[in-house]
Amino acid sequence: MLALLYAFLIGWALANFLPMVWVALSALKTDVEIFEHPFALPEQWKFGNYQFAFTEGKIGRYLGNSVLFAGGSAVLGLILAALCAFPFARHQFRLKGILWAFLMAMFLLPVSMRIIPLMILVIKLNLYGKMWAMILIYATGSIPFSAFFLRAYMETIPRELEEAAVMDGANMWHIFTRIIAPLSEPALATLGVFNFLAGWNEFLFVVVMARDERTFTIPAGIATMSTKMMTQHALNAAAFTISILPVVLVFLLAQRRVVKGMTAGAVKGA
Repeated sequence: MLALLYAFLIGWALANFLPMVWVALSALKTDVEIFEHPFALPEQWKFGNYQFAFTEGKIGRYLGNSVLFAGGSAVLGLILAALCAFPFARHQFRLKGILWAFLMAMFLLPVSMRIIPLMILVIKLNLYGKMWAMILIYATGSIPFSAFFLRAYMETIPRELEEAAVMDGANMWHIFTRIIAPLSEPALATLGVFNFLAGWNEFLFVVVMARDERTFTIPAGIATMSTKMMTQHALNAAAFTISILPVVLVFLLAQRRVVKGMTAGAVKGA
């Protein structure tokens, strides 16, 4: 049984890994090679395709925008979600249940129902096309799910720690910044990775909210570049490879924290 499980996991890993390898190798070929010998190694390794994608395809600009957008919205979203989850997890107050139900309703509301009202609001506030406004709006949109995740984790932290801090004269801000937030680091790290990946892959929101290509992120930028260079398949493959590498690197560096954050709540509650 264990052998079958390992075989399934290895097959699943290969099914996800081999297409990325094929795209990366295709980026080092000519367009003729891609069609005539799709699974062979390149006859001549054309690393210039990557350089061309950066210069003519403007991938460097899109890459920088993606780092700013995904990183900024992930960090800001975590801060806002932690501040939102803390009172729901650790305190009792009037209308708590109603407010939480309203927050969860926002979580269930489809993005397609929010995007048009948000766009109208942004235009009326004269913020359309500004990167910092896109980051702020996208970060606030991630609060419901992140707060739901963080509340469940924060509720597992022993209340004795909070009571001892109060007896030592700590106020709520000290309790949050010195006890709850540090102990919630595994959950925060997990959410940070998920929110970063979501922001990196976001397409519809960026296309609607960005004024022009100067604020496009990788998905929107590659879609624009692919339209302009529709027949240049090797260059498109180079752009796809460049867009994949940063998120793979982020996940490899943070995978231990992600696993720890996903399992810590279950272990604490056992």
